[in-house]
Amino acid sequence: MESVREEILREILVKLPTRDLARSSCVSRLWRIIVSDPFFRGLHGKAAHVVSGGTAVETLLIGEIGDDDHQGLEMVVLNASCAKPLCRVTDLDGAYSTANACNGLILVGSIKVEDPLHVCNPITGEKLKITAPPAMGAMSKHWYAMGFSPSTCQYKLFRFSLPLSGGYEIQMQYYSNLDVCTLTLGDSCGWRQNP
Repeated sequence: MESVREEILREILVKLPTRDLARSSCVSRLWRIIVSDPFFRGLHGKAAHVVSGGTAVETLLIGEIGDDDHQGLEMVVLNASCAKPLCRVTDLDGAYSTANACNGLILVGSIKVEDPLHVCNPITGEKLKITAPPAMGAMSKHWYAMGFSPSTCQYKLFRFSLPLSGGYEIQMQYYSNLDVCTLTLGDSCGWRQNP
């Protein structure tokens, strides 16, 4: 009888929006065990559930805390409608800042091309550390972005790099030399150079 109860509970929980699912782990020990199960999280991630709050838009505020050298950065994610933080992401080693957000996940990148990237889930506080792609050259300016492909249900990371002139300024003629690297999360192929 216990397994039937758990199975029914899983079927209900898998349909919850991510924010509500994370909060449901506080209900009981059984719910926490189910929600924290990696297999269940995989099912929930692939489910076609709605964004928390239906069509209502939630505003997240992201605060970054660090010293003068940007060391020991801590990122705090707050819901604008309440005073409590949703999560804190700590121990970001290096000069990090928020690159962008996609479907509630936050991509955090460093100004140092060799530093790893972090994909953070502000609801669960989980953080995925990703090795940066190989550097384009000794001097380049780079930007990171994250996107989601609905047709393949995959998240992709992008690094755009441009060579710099001797004065660290981007020259317009170098835009034809834009270097793009792509990484599909969960794919073992690693970073790919785009033509």
